[in-house]
Amino acid sequence: MSSSQQSAASRKARRFAYCLAQGYGAQEAASAAFPQHQPDPSQLTDLREAAEKAEVVRYSIDPAAFEPGELRDLREELHHVPYQDVEARLRTQSGGTLRSLWVFNSGLAHKPYEPRIVRFAANAAWRVRELLHGATDSGVVAVAFGGTIGAVVRAVLHESWRVPIQLATGKRPVIIPTACDPLGDLLKQQSHSSTALAALLRQAFAGAKESPSLESVDPVLPGSIPDDVVTSIKDRYLRQHTGYAAVFGSDASEADALIARTDVILTSAGSFHSPFWKYFGNERMKPEACGPSDEIAELADGDVAGLLLQKPGLSKAKVDRYNFWVLRWTGIAKRHLSALVEKGASAPPLGPSGCVLCALGENKASITKRLICEDRLVNHLVCDRSLFDALVRLV
Repeated sequence: MSSSQQSAASRKARRFAYCLAQGYGAQEAASAAFPQHQPDPSQLTDLREAAEKAEVVRYSIDPAAFEPGELRDLREELHHVPYQDVEARLRTQSGGTLRSLWVFNSGLAHKPYEPRIVRFAANAAWRVRELLHGATDSGVVAVAFGGTIGAVVRAVLHESWRVPIQLATGKRPVIIPTACDPLGDLLKQQSHSSTALAALLRQAFAGAKESPSLESVDPVLPGSIPDDVVTSIKDRYLRQHTGYAAVFGSDASEADALIARTDVILTSAGSFHSPFWKYFGNERMKPEACGPSDEIAELADGDVAGLLLQKPGLSKAKVDRYNFWVLRWTGIAKRHLSALVEKGASAPPLGPSGCVLCALGENKASITKRLICEDRLVNHLVCDRSLFDALVRLV
């Protein structure tokens, strides 16, 4: 075999190995890797053996086994190029706010959700890392909460053990939480609270500053507090918490707030299917002091980073009730998210990423479409194939 033939064979083996590492079966991997000409079973065996012999596949793809630029080109070809028509349609419908759409395998849609989240996160981690690298001018990176973002953060951290993320600006980054204590069951959700994930993501960056903490701050103020007192409580009580003051400002002007300087946030979208909370509040509060989840579901289509998204067509009474609970939310406000999305939308190609939305599952299609096309709060969408397929049917 000539050297050029050996090089071509090695490239085929690496291409096939990459698709296997995405979680596909051998035949599916062959279809993805070689759409024009699918090898027969004996050739697939040879390709797998060649990839294993070359140690291309271990627990994940080894970037050092690829030629310069080869892996990035392959990823672009598999995860971005096939979806660019839909990306263009969504960009138009978003008024130019959406900048990119990348799609990754999470496994079969009928499989259990938790393993799919882990697979999606592992497959998408390099892209999220890419969006975080050099993605902020200010040096302030925000992270939301939840199981999906928790898996993504852990996967990004795994990707960054050997080479930590360094900001192109040379600034020391600070990673901030955007929500206070988790909704619902504290024990089951503490590991992917916004504060926990900020501290974890901090480890993926070189020279990152200490992350402020929003631990022990209630996510929602109780309904028993009158409307005209809520703002005063936030100013006179919550802003005395050092972590809260660092993130949201020491006074109502927010002149010193880290959230006001943030130009990238890593978040997912919620559709009120969480088994962990029954009330818009958490277990430290009496149930009657919180908004029942079924009431919140009547008022909002879902949430992004904890921000409730008002349902269209509500009666005045229900709009008032929606505003009642939004006022009591103690985390990131819509004005904060809108400001950083605007920064992301107007940034140059290698500038701030703005809002990076990571989501999977067809049940998230409606809320994702709304966030992109109606609310225009997403700059980069990183999703799985089942969400993408459902999204296509809506746009």
